[in-house]
Amino acid sequence: MAATSERHAFPVFAGILLGVGLGGFFDGIVLHQVLQWHHIATSAGYPADSLRNLELNTLLDGIFHACTWVFTAIGVLILWQSSRKPHHRWSARLLPATMLMGFGAFNLIEGAVDHHLLGLHHVNETVPRDQWIFWDIGFLVWGAAMLVGGWALFQSGSKQRGFPVEAATWGGVVRSGPGPEFAMLATLSEGEGITLVENTGIVWKEYPWFKVLYQDRQAGYQWGGIVRSLSDPIEGASHGRPFEDTARAGQSSVR
Repeated sequence: MAATSERHAFPVFAGILLGVGLGGFFDGIVLHQVLQWHHIATSAGYPADSLRNLELNTLLDGIFHACTWVFTAIGVLILWQSSRKPHHRWSARLLPATMLMGFGAFNLIEGAVDHHLLGLHHVNETVPRDQWIFWDIGFLVWGAAMLVGGWALFQSGSKQRGFPVEAATWGGVVRSGPGPEFAMLATLSEGEGITLVENTGIVWKEYPWFKVLYQDRQAGYQWGGIVRSLSDPIEGASHGRPFEDTARAGQSSVR
């Protein structure tokens, strides 16, 4: 278990920073430059109706883009550093999940502060003024949806832990459900290859039950105490011990 504790978890903060940067770039590139719905200070006494005001807003837009670039660069640096350290296989869902959370957080904070609190600008200033509030509220709803969706995806990815992953079994039985009370589907031989599909989170005698694919891609469940990783340690599996040192009691307890 010591080896497991030394493995680094997915850098959530890096994904959030990348999401904040992506949100800022989307806002600045799409809304400020392509659609030209607003600029940083177009509702703060500097509408883009003169060259002087446009120059000021262009400068502020550039500073805004520089800040989003810094957020993105820091996120990439943290992710790169974390990936170079020993770590369990990260689920492919974790990066997009945390980026969605960061993007959503950007929309909520930027929308609440710049649109509503300070009134620096509004989402779509090309429509009649009495419609601005609807676009501003829609921006917040969009941000909240991304934040909640990202959180849900993150929770799913945290349970997935980089699955599916190839592994081996110490032997023992495969059952129809995650527990010794379920019916036996098959008996596997020591060293036989299996594919771990999911860590169910259901723990029995200090190890969780895994959903696995065995033999001809048949699905079943096997106890983590008799599951062995082939390379990097898998959280919940009895990694690191050679087959010849297997405790036969561990096998018989799930027969």
